[in-house]
Amino acid sequence: MYVQTICISCAAWFDDPLFSDLLESQSLISCVCGSDVPPLAVPSTLEELASSGRSLFLHKHYLQALHCFKRADLRCEVKVCEAYLLRKAARSSVGVASLNVQQRAFTTAADAFADYAAAATGSERRQYYRTSADSYVRGGQYLNVADTYLKAEEFELAAKQYRKAGSFDRTLHVLTDHSTVIPEKTATDLWIVCRLYYCGRSNNQAPVPLFSSSEEELEFLEEYDLDGARVSLLESRTMYYEVAEIHLLENHPMEAIQAFLKDNRNIDSAARAADTLLEFMGRKCSFRITPKAAVVDDSVRQAIALTDQLQVEKLESITRNLISMFQSILREDHESLKKLVLTFQEHGHYTAALHCLDHFFARSTDIRPFQLHEMARFLETFHTYARLLYQTSTLPDPLGRRECDVQRLLSVVPLSGDKFLIMSGTFLYNNVTKTPWNNRLVSVDQFGYTASRKNTTELIRRSIRTLLKDKVLAVDEMCCHAPVFLQCLSFIVSGTCQRDQCPQNHVTRSSLGHVQYNAHVAIHMQLILILQLLYSAHPSMKQWESMRDWLEHLYEVLAPPFQHKSSEELDLRIFLSVEPIQKPSISDDFDENHQFEFRF
Repeated sequence: MYVQTICISCAAWFDDPLFSDLLESQSLISCVCGSDVPPLAVPSTLEELASSGRSLFLHKHYLQALHCFKRADLRCEVKVCEAYLLRKAARSSVGVASLNVQQRAFTTAADAFADYAAAATGSERRQYYRTSADSYVRGGQYLNVADTYLKAEEFELAAKQYRKAGSFDRTLHVLTDHSTVIPEKTATDLWIVCRLYYCGRSNNQAPVPLFSSSEEELEFLEEYDLDGARVSLLESRTMYYEVAEIHLLENHPMEAIQAFLKDNRNIDSAARAADTLLEFMGRKCSFRITPKAAVVDDSVRQAIALTDQLQVEKLESITRNLISMFQSILREDHESLKKLVLTFQEHGHYTAALHCLDHFFARSTDIRPFQLHEMARFLETFHTYARLLYQTSTLPDPLGRRECDVQRLLSVVPLSGDKFLIMSGTFLYNNVTKTPWNNRLVSVDQFGYTASRKNTTELIRRSIRTLLKDKVLAVDEMCCHAPVFLQCLSFIVSGTCQRDQCPQNHVTRSSLGHVQYNAHVAIHMQLILILQLLYSAHPSMKQWESMRDWLEHLYEVLAPPFQHKSSEELDLRIFLSVEPIQKPSISDDFDENHQFEFRF
């Protein structure tokens, strides 16, 4: 039998029939004030409720402790119990609810702990801020984590969390304000991270000085390869020479040239700017690259503009001439190129002379209507061009150190393992692409083709000889139809010619003289020498008919059917000025072992 003790405080109960039945059945015991009441019925005092709540709280019975604290009207304790209950609910959601739901639950619990900590004092305050921070971590609120650790006076953890949250300003403030309590290793690591952040972002200014001196900053930037920040710092100190060196290492030649041009502290700045410009132009405007194709690149147009800013008076003569060469090439100033050829030949710079002549003869010129002296000047210049092509094609080792000018001319890049890179878009690259037989000499590379020294040398020889053949045959074909090589005998004798559209040159008797006679001999000599270069480069060619025809023409010129006084005044200097076919070194005198004697 269960006995229920009820304290009656409402008079309405007495009028209720149910209450009367309960009294009669003796199920209820009526107690009045002053009577003996069993201990079970004594209400707990506030102190007892608080004590019970604390006992339950220590045993982690937070819900029961919450009821005790509420009855004891302990609001702070109620808050902390609610916070623990929220954290318990958040933990129970792990693996059940979605990540977002879990994070919101932990954040709510963290807020509750933070509210309680704000009203607490002493060690309890710091304890609950740490507990709040732990929940913020689970909630993914790293900035709140850092703020809470800072309130908990956990400065090391606060600095780390500010760094994790990406708040580098606050990280620096914690490091500077609490430097004495943060371990040295942690502080050093965080300082490095902050320096890397601010140095890598020129638009973000650090709230405190990052370095004690400019020298320390430069050392740091160099150590961590922060070239952008390093360049900005050096420019602010007008150290343009060092800026240019950095740009060269980063393969930014245009920026390097501009920096060299700004520098006025070093005597070789002008020379370095010119050398960098020449190296760049050598790649962008190498052998057989047309000006039209080159200027498509914006950097080439920029480079041409920079050539006008060079202090040419500080440059060596050969450097000035090379700069002038690229200016003339890209501006298609053919007359300047022709003048530069003589200068380069005088100084033994044969590859530069070849580069000039190649662009000079790149334009289509119909030489068939040329008069005698025009043809003589053209063939003299063309003979020099053909001879340089032949000499380049017969070099024993065009890729050797002494012939490095050939590498620059053709934009061939030496690699490790005695291999060479043939850059995409260059003369050699196009020859491989257009000639399937050459494919066996190279391997495909992301920047073009690679080949061994032997195969690259073979490719150079084949490509130059093919170019020589195409150029010479084209000139020979036009010369065969040029009237200037044949004089109309009928017109010389009678002053008239009965043929319509006579294919021979009409020369009056009065114009015949030793000048005209020797010029006529000279053009035949030049053309025969040009053809000899072709047959020397291609000994397997069987097309000797053209050579025989021109030798017959030369004999007729030397001993014309119509005898004239001028034919007795042959200038033997024509023969003495004929240079033998030879194979020179780029920097040395001609190799006598590779001379060919001209014979009739």
